[in-house]
This record gives sequence, C-alpha cells and structure tokens, in this order.
Amino acid sequence: MDAVRDALHARRRGDVAVPAHRAADQAARKRDPDARVSLVVSKAAGAADIDRISGFLGMAVFGVVPLDEDVTIAERLGVPVFEHAPDSVAVAAITRIAERLDGEEQEPARAGITP
Repeated sequence: MDAVRDALHARRRGDVAVPAHRAADQAARKRDPDARVSLVVSKAAGAADIDRISGFLGMAVFGVVPLDEDVTIAERLGVPVFEHAPDSVAVAAITRIAERLDGEEQEPARAGITP
C-alpha cells in the first residue's frame, strides 16, 4: 500500500513517477531475470478496494488478505497473527496464498472477501 500511496502523491504533485508494478518488476529482474512480480492486496475491506488497487497498478490480483481485527490485535500485542488467532480469516487467506505459491491452488486467494 505504501507504493500505491507514494505513486498517488507523486501524481498529485505532478511528478513523473514509474508505476509501482514496473519498478518492482525491474528490481526483481535485476536479481533474477526470470522473476515474476505478483500482486497481493492486504487489509482489503472489500471487493472495491481490490479492484481499485488492481486497476491502479494494472496488475492481476494473485491473492488478498482481508482487513481483520485479529491482525490489528496481534500487531498491538507484538505477536504473529498465526499465534494469536490461527483460525482467523487473515491466516486462512495467507495460507491460501502460500498454497497457491506452492502450486496447490489455482484460483486467486480472496478468502473472506465478497464480490
């Protein structure tokens, strides 16, 4: 989200900015010419957030971690959400994204998000 925010601010100021996805892709390819950049939207409150970010960056969504109060509580406690709330919606979404990275699941991970 920081890259999106920075790009939006740059656009408002009239700066010339490289789109965030292009900058991330270029950085990844410097380390590995075969690298692929994927978009994971975090703290999404709904489908509109996902569509807005995907549209702004011009990238397909690989996965989504929805806005989840359990994550906020875990952050305040200074513990991983996996320990604080292993059955939370966010943990389920992260697990699905990991499975998709391992090739176990084919569809974008949008656990807890309704269209």
